[in-house]
Amino acid sequence: MSQTADTSGIEVLKLPLPRVIFRRAQSVPDRVLFEQVGGDTVTYAGFLEQIGGFIATLESEGVARDDRVAVMVPQGVEAHTAWQAIAWLGAWDVPINNEFHGEMLAYVLNNSKARIAVTMSEFLPAFVAIQDRLEHLETLIMLDDPGSEVRTHGLAIVRHRPGGPVSETVAREPELEASDVATVIYTSGTTGPSKGVVVPWGEFYTAFGIYGCRRDGADAMYTPFPINHLSGKVPVFLMACFAGRAVLRRRFSTHEFWSDVREYGCTTTILLGGTASFLINQPASPDDRNHAMRNVVMVPVVEAYKAFEARFNLPVMTIYGMSECGFPFVSPHEGLANAASCGRLRETWHVRIVDGEGRDVPVGEAGELLVRCDTPHSVLREYLDNPEATAKALKDGWFYTRDAFRCDADGNYYFVDRLKDAIRRRGENISSFEVESFLIRYPGVAECAAVAVPSETGEDEIKVVITQAPDGQIDLQDLAAYCEREMPRFMVPRYFQLKTALPYTPTNKVRKAILREEGMASDVWDRLAHRANRKSSPQGAIQGASNAQ
Repeated sequence: MSQTADTSGIEVLKLPLPRVIFRRAQSVPDRVLFEQVGGDTVTYAGFLEQIGGFIATLESEGVARDDRVAVMVPQGVEAHTAWQAIAWLGAWDVPINNEFHGEMLAYVLNNSKARIAVTMSEFLPAFVAIQDRLEHLETLIMLDDPGSEVRTHGLAIVRHRPGGPVSETVAREPELEASDVATVIYTSGTTGPSKGVVVPWGEFYTAFGIYGCRRDGADAMYTPFPINHLSGKVPVFLMACFAGRAVLRRRFSTHEFWSDVREYGCTTTILLGGTASFLINQPASPDDRNHAMRNVVMVPVVEAYKAFEARFNLPVMTIYGMSECGFPFVSPHEGLANAASCGRLRETWHVRIVDGEGRDVPVGEAGELLVRCDTPHSVLREYLDNPEATAKALKDGWFYTRDAFRCDADGNYYFVDRLKDAIRRRGENISSFEVESFLIRYPGVAECAAVAVPSETGEDEIKVVITQAPDGQIDLQDLAAYCEREMPRFMVPRYFQLKTALPYTPTNKVRKAILREEGMASDVWDRLAHRANRKSSPQGAIQGASNAQ
């Protein structure tokens, strides 16, 4: 526990967020914490009251310490109310990607062993559709009216009513420490399904210093990213610690970004994935510098970041972090070294870059990044109910990132590639294993491999390479339509390629490096290009691919 006071009298708190909210509600009750774009404004005292009301609902359903509670709610005040109420009780918040449905939704609910889920009526059909596959879920707490025609059979429906009774629990500060669980973030798997990362509150503390937040409570952080990622949660934590404002938007919008920033006086934000490219590709405007932003954290940094800085009069920073290990690298506040660097090592952090034998590699050479921190609870507690995966990731005090890095002579660190086969697209880490698990179920597919290929925005696009069963006949257009129906939108492959065989190693593993290197061969069918001009011929692509090796 720590806190620091500056000349303005604002205390900067480094505590679990429920404790911060409790103290802010006592010291600055009328200060605004949340402004929801197009919606409500909520003060610290008002937020504490909302938390107390939701705790009353949770308590009525018997939620207790260490219970897992799933939350499938869009970015907004309601989502953070549920998160903080769950955490206040010492239960474990399990936020779910709002695009999940079918098998993906069932997997997270079953794997997390959540008995209760918090959601809204727009997502209710997704729960109803999989209820016969659910092993633990018993109750849905609805934040709005589910309607009278819903038939859920075994699932109980409980309506949370804002303005109802407030639990006496919020009359006293909760007993939470850095070691307690803040949230469980499901991140991509590579050799198996996604794993739940059990994130302690201490890992949130590693975000201090990233944005250069002011200590006078005047900052407002623009937060248009989902709550199932740290990018949707950490800004709220930081703004509460610095007595600032979090400006919430359900999802990122290129066209509304600057108007939101101006209207709400936002001073900082994070630009994930291709969002920076989307902004810089917009037509220039006389209002480009008409804003109160002091900096942006850009991940990854676009090559044209200097043009971005000049056009918007806005310094660019960057970081490297994972759900598992907080934020060990940050660029100096005085400026980036270059577009490729992830920044420099922060105080109290230690890293190694090692080869396949665990030996440190020379400066400039690439190897696997290992991370540890002198401050306790700065990395994950465990992978949820997965001691084997935990033991592989945490060894001898180090967290093994499975990311390839190099370091230059000036101490700048560079992400080189993923040792794992995850794909990053639209701000999401995507498991190639999970993409392949959908494809292999399509009739006629014998084998498949999903790989990342470059996109126009600097992120990844997904290419799937498939082989056809001897008696199969695959129509790529129909296969793409199947993917659109069955998979979350961000996971649907863009490129499809049919081969007679996949390349294998002597140990019978697909040589995905070869598939990535091949890139966009002439026989690759582009789903988006086909949709745009309707001139591509899936059948022609299949015939052309039949001779490809």
